[in-house]
Amino acid sequence: METVILDGKKLENAPEGHKYLKEMLGFPEYYGENLDALYDVLTEIGEDVEIQIHSSFQMNQGMRCVFEDAARENTFLNVVWRD
Repeated sequence: METVILDGKKLENAPEGHKYLKEMLGFPEYYGENLDALYDVLTEIGEDVEIQIHSSFQMNQGMRCVFEDAARENTFLNVVWRD
């Protein structure tokens, strides 16, 4: 299982946060950098991956909800909150 560690402080602001996620998670070039696009790419993950989000209390609330919803939908995705 691949593990990716994200810094929640870099997810406070949506525009910069989407760029950070695209880089860290290897999203495709066509990634739309919005919450709908984030949900789509997270639910399309087809192999086991654990995403640990450190300082998650600082992240954008909309992004947090998308990660939670996508993890419920996609059995390959495990999100771990590290406050």
